[in-house]
Amino acid sequence: MAVKTKMKPLEKTVRKRLIDFDMTLTDLSNEMGWSLQYTLDVIRGKTQGPASITNKIKILNFLELDIEE
Repeated sequence: MAVKTKMKPLEKTVRKRLIDFDMTLTDLSNEMGWSLQYTLDVIRGKTQGPASITNKIKILNFLELDIEE
């Protein structure tokens, strides 16, 4: 049986904003030029390093979100 994990606040906010923009995570991934898995890793905080921080900021700017995390 699969174990469900709770969505982190950033992921929940991004998903809600995607609904506002009438977009899917796949649309966001395509817009950013990344794979769906990498995009999910960034918004879930599973990647580390300067590139992941920069890419998280790119997502927030694209979705017009102002979040401190």
